[in-house]
Amino acid sequence: IGDGFFIGPKIQIRPSDNIVWIDSAGEFQMPTAALPTGLAGEPNENIRWTKPPHCRWLGQMLFDGRTAVLSEGVDITASLMNGKEPWDLHMTGDRLQIDLLNDVAVKDMKAMRGASIQRVALMQAENRPVMVQALRRSADGVLESKHLIHAEQLVLTPAGGGQIVGAGPGWYRGWMVPGN
Repeated sequence: IGDGFFIGPKIQIRPSDNIVWIDSAGEFQMPTAALPTGLAGEPNENIRWTKPPHCRWLGQMLFDGRTAVLSEGVDITASLMNGKEPWDLHMTGDRLQIDLLNDVAVKDMKAMRGASIQRVALMQAENRPVMVQALRRSADGVLESKHLIHAEQLVLTPAGGGQIVGAGPGWYRGWMVPGN
């Protein structure tokens, strides 16, 4: 799927049912082409993904041509450049749901490569809260800020310019080097 991929002990692709299913723990990398290149409210395309979101799950992954659901413990890492600022992201939760803008046929690789993400939701369970850590470093790698978010659910809308909404209750903590 472009530069995206699935990894699992057994990947079931059922073109007649339009399903991709991994019934146990596995990994998935989101295709760079489907990711936002700018932030909400900013007209410039200033985001470059240096490491596209890489998702690991402990339960299963099911993709039905429109929605992918990863369950029972999700761990996501990514790195990007926002202008000249490097950021490292780490997110955890119980369940991840990725909704595409349009249905795609799993047997049509061209359509799969061109898929666009409408919405990504990371949800909690009682024993797996949604936690997000974002680290911003200087050009020489020195940590300049650290942001921590806890929420019941976190929703990213790439089609909306990369807007992120956290449904509460929750909290935010941030540490920044003065002057940055």
